[in-house]
Amino acid sequence: TGFKTKNSLKISRLEDIVDFELLEYLENEHPVLRQIAKSWLIDSSEWYQRIMDPLLYNLIEQCSLFTTVSKRVFHTKEYDVKLVFDIFRKTKHLISNNVTQYAKFVLESRLSDTLIVQGYNLLVEEKSETNHYHQLWLNILLKYLQGMVLPFMGMRFSQDNLLVNTAACELLELHIKTVLSIDPGYLKEDLVETLIRCYYLFVKDENAVMQAHTLNLLKVILFQSGFLEKKQKNLQFF
Repeated sequence: TGFKTKNSLKISRLEDIVDFELLEYLENEHPVLRQIAKSWLIDSSEWYQRIMDPLLYNLIEQCSLFTTVSKRVFHTKEYDVKLVFDIFRKTKHLISNNVTQYAKFVLESRLSDTLIVQGYNLLVEEKSETNHYHQLWLNILLKYLQGMVLPFMGMRFSQDNLLVNTAACELLELHIKTVLSIDPGYLKEDLVETLIRCYYLFVKDENAVMQAHTLNLLKVILFQSGFLEKKQKNLQFF
C-alpha cells in the first residue's frame, strides 16, 4: 500500500508527498524557486525523516541481490534504472543544500519503524551494531556499487547497471565526505576491507572506470579521515 509521486517513487503517507515533491524545486531553473525550496529545507529539520524514508525505502525495494561464495554481488532481477538515478540525484541535492543538516540527521537519528519493517534487515549484516540512517546509506550504496547482472538480463540492462555502479560510488563518496565533516572517526575497518575486495574484483573484470572510482573512495577514507591515525595509534600501542 502507499502512494506514488510523478516519478514512480512510493511513499507510505499522502502528507509526505508534499514534503518530498518540494525536493524537485531545489533543481528548478528559476533562482527564486530554488531559494524558497532551500529555505524550506533548512527550516524542515523536524520533518527530515519524511523526506529521507521514501528515498531509502525505494532503493531497498529495487535492490534484490544475492552474494556468491567469492563475494560477488548479483542482481536477481532487473530494477528501475531511471528511478534509482532519480533517487541518487535527489539525494545529492539534499546533501549539497545543507551538509550539516544531512550529516547530523544520518548520524544521530535511528531508523524509522517503517524502514526496519520494509526490508532494513535485508541489507544490513546481522553483526551490524547500529540502526542509524548513516549505516543503512552505506550498506545500500555499497550494494549498488557492487551489483552485477546475470547474463539473461541482456546487454542494455548490463550497460545501464554499470552506470548505476558509477553513480552509487560517486554518491557514496559524497555521503562519506559529508559525514566525516561532522565525525572524522566514524568509519570502520570493514568498509575499507569491502572496498579493497571490490577493487580486486574490478581488476579481475578489467573494469577500469570502477577501479578509478574505488581507488578515489579509498583515498578519501585513508587520507581525509582519522582512519590511518587510529591504525597508527593501535600499532604504537602494541
